[in-house]
Amino acid sequence: MPSHPAEEQLRHLHASLRLRKRPEDIAQSVRELFAARRVTPDPATAAALEKAAAHALGRVWHGYTSMLEDFARPDPLTASALRSAGVFSGKGRRAAAAEWL
Repeated sequence: MPSHPAEEQLRHLHASLRLRKRPEDIAQSVRELFAARRVTPDPATAAALEKAAAHALGRVWHGYTSMLEDFARPDPLTASALRSAGVFSGKGRRAAAAEWL
């Protein structure tokens, strides 16, 4: 359970660093963070966030996007090295892995 009202919003924003969230949705999350912390942003910041968050998924009737919010993580270096060794040795990845490991 969050100890502070803004903790959930902070966790959500931190998790979004590894995702491909839409800018509109991030702006909405920032607005929610300000509200949870009971902080009023300056008028220019409030106007910019409102303009950006106007089309956030939580505000539109369909609340759907076809854009993926997650993406493939890079392979570890060892997997890439084993793949390369298999290609260049002509033995295949499994045979190269048996020799390397």
